[in-house]
Amino acid sequence: MTKQELINWAKSRGWVEDKYGHLQKKIDSNTMRLKLSNTAVRYEKQVTMPDGKHEWVRIYSNYFKYLSINDKNQLVGLKR
Repeated sequence: MTKQELINWAKSRGWVEDKYGHLQKKIDSNTMRLKLSNTAVRYEKQVTMPDGKHEWVRIYSNYFKYLSINDKNQLVGLKR
């Protein structure tokens, strides 16, 4: 999979590009992000710290070459 293929798939599923070029989506009450680099993606969750600041925590990640879309239109290949 290429970076552009991932972007196209995510946008078709409701993910929106932020001002930094990453993709974000509100899932239930959580803000999730696909943080994109040239060779890899990180699936992250935004958390609120005790001091009130927001931070991103990595949930899954992997290189684009190990990702694919299965026959159910789901992204597979992300690892902890």
